[in-house]
Amino acid sequence: SSDPSNSPPQPALSKDIILNASTNTSIRLFIPNPPPSSSSAKLPLILYFHGGGFILYHPSSLIFHQSCSTFAAEIPVVVASVDYRLTP
Repeated sequence: SSDPSNSPPQPALSKDIILNASTNTSIRLFIPNPPPSSSSAKLPLILYFHGGGFILYHPSSLIFHQSCSTFAAEIPVVVASVDYRLTP
């Protein structure tokens, strides 16, 4: 997710992973930028469920994307932000 033309660099890298295409659910993963230098380094995991009362927003909403990016960079941790089905 990091764009090298951006200045300054993003505090965390992110990637969307489809969990179930038929229900349109996914997860957005965040890791600190730069990632840990050691390939054996393990980071704690935060499982993040965004607000919105099950009717509003997605992990891609700016406020939640920025919050998770900040968590990943400053703690440092891996953040998994869940995109769940919103109520009809």
